[in-house]
Amino acid sequence: MNYSRITAVIDHLLAQELRHALLEAGLDHYATLARSAHLEERRGITGLFSGGVTLQQDAADLLTLFVPADQELAVLDLIAHHGRLVRPGMGSVYSDPLLLLRGFEPLLPQVTIPPATLHHTFYPDLVGIGCVVRRGRGDHIALEVLTLNASVPTLSFGTGLGLRDRLGLLRITIPAEKEIISLVDSQSDAEEVMEHMVRAGRLHLPGQGLIYSYPVSHGLINTRLSRGQVGQAASVDRIVAALDRLTGGIDWRSAAGERPRGRRRGWFSGVEATLITPEQHADELFARALGVGVTGATIAPLRLAVATGHPAELAKARLAVAMLLPERLLEPLLAALEEAGAFGAEFQSLLAVRRVDRAFTYRV
Repeated sequence: MNYSRITAVIDHLLAQELRHALLEAGLDHYATLARSAHLEERRGITGLFSGGVTLQQDAADLLTLFVPADQELAVLDLIAHHGRLVRPGMGSVYSDPLLLLRGFEPLLPQVTIPPATLHHTFYPDLVGIGCVVRRGRGDHIALEVLTLNASVPTLSFGTGLGLRDRLGLLRITIPAEKEIISLVDSQSDAEEVMEHMVRAGRLHLPGQGLIYSYPVSHGLINTRLSRGQVGQAASVDRIVAALDRLTGGIDWRSAAGERPRGRRRGWFSGVEATLITPEQHADELFARALGVGVTGATIAPLRLAVATGHPAELAKARLAVAMLLPERLLEPLLAALEEAGAFGAEFQSLLAVRRVDRAFTYRV
């Protein structure tokens, strides 16, 4: 069976209502705290010294769930309704196809959402962008993305794992604390936006981080990039949302502007394998990944919310261990995890894999 991963970024004040609706529908999901960034106009003397705008961040909940591919749109619609995503500034929701899903049986999607008429328009052919940088650099990249009018970035915290202590022959220490920036943009602008993010995050230098993109099937994307006077901001947001609906997507937006000039990047492709496991097992299972050639990962804390009727003994505190690797390592990784019993009752883990079309980091 084919699966989809659905990601929702919801204003923290509205997240409880949405999470209750997901559980009522029998949908297990994972949650972590995040920040949704936007530009805020500064007026008067404060604006003179800040360049007119400053970066502001709102508390948000980042929700992840897995559903059968044929239920993708119905679940997207449920989230858009209960998250009130038709209103600019409330958040975003999008889906991406999973190339593979292995896991402890009770964690696999088993609920069927009754078919219903969709109430929201979801735009196809989008691109997801993920960026992992040293903690403290995320704001620089978020500001660059917003200044381009590209998308609303989401920021969260993580930790680096693996062979991070030394980088090649340069013997550079790489800090473990990370910031994770994620956003969704149009296919026509994604490449240029990523180039701007590389420069803003100085990713062409050793030890600064990595960036990658992956296909997004459908999405309803937050249009509130900035806030100024209440009436003016609301009008702009509604115009943007209306044009999205009229054109059937977000390609019309002039997001990136002129392509930055510079030397050709060494882009590469592969897969992102995300192991979701109880936190007490992460080190042991990642050691198996290191044994087959995986060189590093970014981990982020998750909290599993389990719908009524599912086993009560499921561990709630979990870690998402995201590994960017060449496709040739996928089979050895799966074999190593299966040999360790990762998907059995003791380890209660799940592995999701998605295609990475473009990726960049400093390489010796």
